Amino acid sequence: MDHLIDLFITTPTSSNKQIVSLGAGTDTRFFRLRDKYPDEHIVYHELDFPTNTAAKLSSIQRSPELQDALGASHFAMLSHGTSYHSTRYNLHALDLRSLAIATPETLPELPNLNPNRPTLILSEMCLVYLQPSVVESIMHTFLTHYLRPSTPASIVLYEPILPHDAFGRTMISNLSTRNIALPTLLSYPELGDQRARLKQYGFVDGARAADTEFIWREWVSEKEKERVAGLEMLDEMEELHLLLRHYCVCWGWRDGHSDAGDDEVFSKAWSEVREMG
Repeated sequence: MDHLIDLFITTPTSSNKQIVSLGAGTDTRFFRLRDKYPDEHIVYHELDFPTNTAAKLSSIQRSPELQDALGASHFAMLSHGTSYHSTRYNLHALDLRSLAIATPETLPELPNLNPNRPTLILSEMCLVYLQPSVVESIMHTFLTHYLRPSTPASIVLYEPILPHDAFGRTMISNLSTRNIALPTLLSYPELGDQRARLKQYGFVDGARAADTEFIWREWVSEKEKERVAGLEMLDEMEELHLLLRHYCVCWGWRDGHSDAGDDEVFSKAWSEVREMG
């Protein structure tokens, strides 16, 4: 995911870009990207339940270092219990499912989300908990209401796959004992299904998917593999590869027809990984 996000950020465009992270939780990606790309003006948005955004704001309030990253005085002025809005970082407290049922007149306001900026939507094990029809409605809301149809837009998903083999059935059974269901896992069980769903959402110019075994083998450097092996004590490599085959990263894009001349921006950005997966 870092690799795809880096390509999105480093692709030259005529306007600033924005990233929308769904169900961000305790993710620290905004702060990591800020350190990595201090000269890039990326407007970052996180959407999550109010209880989660409140906990995140509380953590920032206890950390002088994080407050400095946002601008300490600026943070104090703009933080309001469960939400925070600025020209660089935004925490939106809401239930994603509300976007699926909202009309254009009742859509929740997402301050600083620009309908004309090239946009990347992220979901790391978030949308998998929702019904496929709800996810499709959420994507429709973003691509047709929060963004203009001409705006370049893309998505990166991380989700499980292969629910019907022995490993997948065991995983589903274990989760069900804790009353956890993964509806999109059953609706999009194979990599081909994952690609098709992105096209269905409206990412019509490209849709790719690769399981994390392929990504581990082809995208990750030997140096990084050695580092992870040292951290994780990976003795049973066969079990690791079995696990990796049951998760995937999917990415899709529409290039739009921007008046700013950013046509084919994502086709160009992700050309080096288009044939993978």
